[in-house]
Amino acid sequence: MSLAGEKDGNPAMISRHQTFWTVAFFICLSVYTMGANPFAGETVAPFDQLLEHPGWASVQSNRKAVHFEQSDIVDSQLPIWITLKEQIRKGESPLWYPNGAGGQSTSLELCNPTFLLFLSIKDNALAYYFVGLAKLVIAGFGGYLLLRIFLPWLPSIWGGIVYMLCGFNATWFLWEHVATAMWIPWLLWATVLYLKTEELKWLPAIATVSLLLIFGGFPAIAGFGFYAFALLVLVWNVLSFLGVIGDKPKHADRLKPFVKKTAFPFLAVGIAFVMAAVALIPFIDSMTGINLNYRTALKNTFSIHDLRLFVAYDNPPRLDRTIYVGVPACILALLGVFAIFKTEDKSLKIFILFNAMLIIVSLLIAFGLVPHRLLEALPVFNTYRWGRLVILTLLGLAALSAVGLDFIGTTLQTLSGRYLRLTPMNAQNAQRIIAVMMIGIIAVQFHLQKKLFNTYNAVAPSAWFYPSTPSIAYVKEHLKPLQSVIADASYWYTGTLGAYGIPEWYAHSFRTDKEKEILNNLVHDPFPLPTSMILDGANIQFNSPLMDALAIKYVLVNKNFTKHKVRISLPELSHSLAPPLPDNAWRQRINLPNDMAIADFGFLFSTFDKEHAPANIRLALYNDKGEILSMVLDKNDVSDNMWVFFDFPDKVFLKKGAYSLGLSLVNYMGTDKLTVWATKTQENTGNFLEVNGFKTDVSLKLRISYYEEVVPAIDAGKWNVIGQEKDILIFENRQVTNSAYFIKKLDASSNARIDFSMLDVTRPSADLIKIDYSGKEAGWVVLPMHLHPGWKASVGNRQVNYDTYLDILPAIPVRGASSIVFKYQPESFRWGVIVSSVGVFVFLLFSWYCLRSVQRRCAA
Repeated sequence: MSLAGEKDGNPAMISRHQTFWTVAFFICLSVYTMGANPFAGETVAPFDQLLEHPGWASVQSNRKAVHFEQSDIVDSQLPIWITLKEQIRKGESPLWYPNGAGGQSTSLELCNPTFLLFLSIKDNALAYYFVGLAKLVIAGFGGYLLLRIFLPWLPSIWGGIVYMLCGFNATWFLWEHVATAMWIPWLLWATVLYLKTEELKWLPAIATVSLLLIFGGFPAIAGFGFYAFALLVLVWNVLSFLGVIGDKPKHADRLKPFVKKTAFPFLAVGIAFVMAAVALIPFIDSMTGINLNYRTALKNTFSIHDLRLFVAYDNPPRLDRTIYVGVPACILALLGVFAIFKTEDKSLKIFILFNAMLIIVSLLIAFGLVPHRLLEALPVFNTYRWGRLVILTLLGLAALSAVGLDFIGTTLQTLSGRYLRLTPMNAQNAQRIIAVMMIGIIAVQFHLQKKLFNTYNAVAPSAWFYPSTPSIAYVKEHLKPLQSVIADASYWYTGTLGAYGIPEWYAHSFRTDKEKEILNNLVHDPFPLPTSMILDGANIQFNSPLMDALAIKYVLVNKNFTKHKVRISLPELSHSLAPPLPDNAWRQRINLPNDMAIADFGFLFSTFDKEHAPANIRLALYNDKGEILSMVLDKNDVSDNMWVFFDFPDKVFLKKGAYSLGLSLVNYMGTDKLTVWATKTQENTGNFLEVNGFKTDVSLKLRISYYEEVVPAIDAGKWNVIGQEKDILIFENRQVTNSAYFIKKLDASSNARIDFSMLDVTRPSADLIKIDYSGKEAGWVVLPMHLHPGWKASVGNRQVNYDTYLDILPAIPVRGASSIVFKYQPESFRWGVIVSSVGVFVFLLFSWYCLRSVQRRCAA
């Protein structure tokens, strides 16, 4: 064992046998990390969250959700993947996703390697498991390969594990973030091999991995990966130019190799972008007219105080704030920096320096310490969260920690030989002891990171993979093509029903300003988030004419949708901690100003840095006659410095007046304490805390939720109410009797009558709509779908230009009875195919040139 062992780390010396067993090791490690048995009907997906909502109350679930921040998977990624998979397997074009926001063009998904793996396996739950497994293995083995260029086997394994399960990859595991980030170490691996060996055969590998990085599906992470690549090329070549690596060349001979070794890797990446045009050009086209100005405010996520998050994480952890690698990795990374002064391998020195620079630069940007104006002009920095640049910080830490682990092993081996004067046999035993110590450190690190991974990613039965319910089945059976639905919070985030083949106008999507304006008129304030939303049923405007114009056939709402939940907080002044339980007895006095139907009481607990409460917590509600009711909260539901709510199974009706709340620990054992944050009491409010029977000048920080009656205007003649389940109501729009409709004028302000009759609409495939209009009047046939220039209209076998209705719906002109064909034939995709074909041809020529150069060099 030797630091950087030039011979041991030479990629040419790594046997195929060792590579095979290393891949097998990472597969086993990943299977154990995920914790699911796909052949026993299990997968890793956030469907435990899905079943927390009333829309799936008919599905049996006996456990609570692991985490609640993975909505994009169930309302966007998987609905698109499942629909496109069905279209491809039927032999249909997958260029159009019909179920989201009136329809969306697709491009990046079709080239994404993880989607292609999902496509190749028929069972969706099983396919999704193997997608996750592939992500972990590719990320871990890629990190291993990069480090194996410089380091022995065991430290390289360490670095691969640390990167594979770093906080970023653990939290964003199910997203395209990781499907993209997993290729970054592979790009650096191919680049280092070219820079180290100067063999042109590695340039096609750079182009191939760059293509996979682009196709990963998340442009910002891909951009960050290419910035890391550029830093590596420049650092390596500048130091080569200065003679730090290799034999110091004469001044006259420095420029040519510098230009060659800099230009060729960038040329390879450029070829990859040309090959990726089939995905990039349609994607750019689909974003035309989308206002992304709101993203300019999404810069850094972290402050300087958040440096602690590298060795600890919030409890419960949160997506954009989890950057954990653990204490062992951070300590070893510091040692790895010092190793630059001990190794004689010049290439390793440059690799250490590069990773140190990568960490420093990415930290400065992610923590907002670089002036914004210096970065906003750069691609991806102007529209994506800078905090996500920590993926490069974590990669750098993983690499330096591997160097540090090797440094420890080498140092211990040297010291044992120097001071103990070992015989050959004892030297072998010492090496074994050192190896066991290193394996122990790896095991501790792996356990810490696996714990975080399992905190975010739940094992779920395959039966929970979008389970059907009576309401969903009914709507799916009766919905016609181009008709749509609105679903309230009972179905979590809008767009989730797209996985069942049910279109939603409010599904997760980018939208033009005009589309947002229209949708705002149908549902009050539907956009708390830019692309995804949870709809309040009470905000739906049932009698809006847009219900017909957008062909909203069904509205699915909770049976209590008229009960609008309102949350209020007691007034807060200064903050302090109440005397802790169980050493004290509490009675929180409250005064309700009005009659209320209470939904819950919430408190801001402090567990004194413990993972959960020391015991279950009992809440009792009292009036002047005694206890009214009580409920017990599980101790595992209580986290430090987080709001926790006692949710009542049924509404509790309370008259205005004075009440009190008691909190106590149930079956308490041990020495840990629990308290609640308190605030200074305002005089004459009737709100104060009694401790051990004595009134104090503070009040517990308290939030109260109650139901406020909101009666929406619903025309009984227009809406038919259908009940398939006890918790869900289906409102059926009687006036939407067809998929498309006829209007005489495009002026929406003229109150033109929408006529669904005299139209026969069929949709043979997602990208093809046929309409037979049997009327005699001239006017417009409007299709209630998303307007996209890629759609071409033909009337009577003659292509015609179409207009718009409400500025967002395609309107096709007719002069009487007509046969209309509306087909998706985007020019952007055609140009993408042409440019990509040229790119593939250039890539083949480039690869041929590189391989020929290697053959000529070998022959010489």
